[in-house]
Amino acid sequence: YALKAASYYSYDLVTGRKVEASWQKFLTANPGLENLSLQLKTDPRVKYLFEAPPKRREVSPHGLGWEENARQINSISDLWGAVKVARNNLFHGDKGAAGSERNQKLLSACLVVLDSLIPVDANVRLEYELGI
Repeated sequence: YALKAASYYSYDLVTGRKVEASWQKFLTANPGLENLSLQLKTDPRVKYLFEAPPKRREVSPHGLGWEENARQINSISDLWGAVKVARNNLFHGDKGAAGSERNQKLLSACLVVLDSLIPVDANVRLEYELGI
């Protein structure tokens, strides 16, 4: 919500619909985020996210499964992608494992990442604080 409210969004130019938060606009406006990624990599609260990033669902000839190798986190964009995958797995994926230890570790790490991003941009911070 805060990214969109702070004007970091994209949308369908023809219909004006399908508004989505634009990580790319946020990243472009805040080039120092790569340093944050390096700092978070050494944070013990986020370590699990880097060591065992979330996997995406995929369909194989054997049915629904998980991709064999998770995408490694080498940049702030990769880190944001991992947060999105973890969130999507929880809200749109397999609910059967929602309370698993792995999911709890991933989501705890993702919350640290999100909390670290809020103060980076004054407009995002303001919109976040207005929203809570």
